[in-house]
Amino acid sequence: MMLYPKAEKLSLVLFLMILFAIKLCCDYCWRLDDDLLQAMAAFDAEQVRQDSLREVARQQQMALWEAQKVQRAARYEAGRREAPRERASRAPARAHHPDETAARSTRTGAELPLAAAPSAPHHVTTAAAASEPQYSTAYSSANHVTTDACSTGAAAVPAAAQRLNLNQVDSLTLLSVKGIGSYSAGKILAYRRALGGFVSLDQLDEIEGLRAENLQNLKQMTYLHSADALAAGDSLAAVKPLLVNKADFKQLLRHPYLSYSQVCAIVNRRRESGRIDSLEALEFMEEFGPKDLHRLRPYLDFQ
Repeated sequence: MMLYPKAEKLSLVLFLMILFAIKLCCDYCWRLDDDLLQAMAAFDAEQVRQDSLREVARQQQMALWEAQKVQRAARYEAGRREAPRERASRAPARAHHPDETAARSTRTGAELPLAAAPSAPHHVTTAAAASEPQYSTAYSSANHVTTDACSTGAAAVPAAAQRLNLNQVDSLTLLSVKGIGSYSAGKILAYRRALGGFVSLDQLDEIEGLRAENLQNLKQMTYLHSADALAAGDSLAAVKPLLVNKADFKQLLRHPYLSYSQVCAIVNRRRESGRIDSLEALEFMEEFGPKDLHRLRPYLDFQ
């Protein structure tokens, strides 16, 4: 009869110990949750700080590049203005001598009397050079044209000779175009690699992040097809085609003109039929519209 009170006391003690253990566990869990939340908040704050520092560094780098570009343009402009003065200062100041004028007229092939040479040497030399058909360009085969004839021929050179081939130009050359910085040049070259080459200057409008006035300057300074390619009838010589039947899923998906659903349709059709013979086979797929086929025509190779 005396064992029952002791059992009750023992059970009560055990119950209190269990409650105390549960309380300790709850306190530990709550403390752990608080520490975890604080750690996550600190991590997020550190990420925000790192992102802000990277953005500031990027803006400083862009400002530095722009300043360097402005300095290069200023040095180029100053050198272009200083070049005529240097040539004028280096040229010896001497009067036109009859013997010298006669020698110049003999080099150009004109038979002029010595008495007429001192009166108007520049006009006579220009007229003699203009009468020679082989001196119509900037440089002749014999390289005996006078200064006036060279200047006349240089003016006849077409402006297209000063333009850049957009499919062959590098990033350093693109920086010489007004309004094109390192960021724009990188995006242009990356888009050219993704396409495999440009077939039209209007494709520059598809690049995001470029200003319209800068693109207009770039279009005026560039061309796509060389004279040799046009003479051979191959206007797509600089375009690297995409091998439809050999490229894998990732290679097809990297092309800017192919969406995920279109690449899946090509791969499934290739798995079912073994290969795709021509672009006309894509017309029967609902994923491809007339506009898609028109854009893809220069870039797909079905060999």
